[in-house]
Amino acid sequence: MNSGRPGRRALLKYAGAITLAAGVSFSWGQTANRPTVKIGFVMNLTGVGQVYGTDQKAGFELAVEEINKAGGVNGANIEGVYRDPASEPKQTVTAFEELIKREKVVTIIGPTSSAEAFQAFPLAVKEKIPVVPTSANANGIPEIGEYIHRFSIPEQVLLPSVGKKATEAFGLKKVAIMYAAEDPFAVSGYQAFKQSFEAEKVQIVATEAYNKKDPDFAPQLSKIKATNPDAIVIVGYAEDGAAIATQARNLGIKARFIGNSGFGSPQLVKLAGAAVEGSIVGTVWSVDDPDPVNVAFVKAFRAKFNRDPGTFAAQAYNTVYFVAASLQKAGRNDSASLQRTLLTMPSFKKVGSPVTLQGRSGVGPAIVLEIKDGKFVVLK
Repeated sequence: MNSGRPGRRALLKYAGAITLAAGVSFSWGQTANRPTVKIGFVMNLTGVGQVYGTDQKAGFELAVEEINKAGGVNGANIEGVYRDPASEPKQTVTAFEELIKREKVVTIIGPTSSAEAFQAFPLAVKEKIPVVPTSANANGIPEIGEYIHRFSIPEQVLLPSVGKKATEAFGLKKVAIMYAAEDPFAVSGYQAFKQSFEAEKVQIVATEAYNKKDPDFAPQLSKIKATNPDAIVIVGYAEDGAAIATQARNLGIKARFIGNSGFGSPQLVKLAGAAVEGSIVGTVWSVDDPDPVNVAFVKAFRAKFNRDPGTFAAQAYNTVYFVAASLQKAGRNDSASLQRTLLTMPSFKKVGSPVTLQGRSGVGPAIVLEIKDGKFVVLK
């Protein structure tokens, strides 16, 4: 009986074919005069989240370009509809409303931050539009509703491995923690790191909350300096992390820094320079991964944007390919078919760590990086 869905033999190969870790391979061939399928992309190109959103948009664009060049999805080109909510949760709600009600997108990939996700995702759930965030790693995101499929590895899964690896590599005995208290992503990261170091029997000698909009971190750093920690864990974003590291060095603090996934941006090194040399970062991707697919991605990214990709670009690129593979498996380019397929997709890998959706949230191995000579390299 013909189900209306394409069989595996009908899925023609193209350059950069997608491979699912479970062993199923989907690829699609070129077609002329194709229709389009609209996908909404929400990322911050302005405001405090622009350092990540700019990278995400580049990853989105490269993936869409490659997929369309290779033949599209189910005979259709992906038409990316982009929105910049300027790092403001209320504007993110507006962006989602426009994409769903006016643009009639099949799905939305984004937004950049968890704070925005908590505000905007209830609308998507109400309208039965599947959302596949490529970041938004705070606790509680998938619980917003059944149409949320977080294709990234959240802090509570990622960071325990980072704490364990850093403890083993550097013999940590005591650490201090600083975190952005008003941000749900940072709070989730703080909780994960705290549990990790407690499990490793590492003493937490100081815990200091901060406001990421406050430029002066001297009060918190002065208290931390008095405890003489082996390392300072900073749970926040690249820009505030760079400011904290720079001010810590100016105060004579020599402790190593350990960062959450928000540290995984080239902007951290650009802003802080030598202050973050030797810092440890938890992530899901490395620019130096020798896998041929990753090598091709980095080469294509450099050719298109004249710079190296960051982790957020790689995650964005990965997520577009995951959504495209899900649509291809569904055999139809509509929201209901995509939703049904997302609930049954196996483990997926394009670049970086393979991701498995469990409870509509990503699970996979962490990659621990160290900043050496101003570059992110895998911690040995």
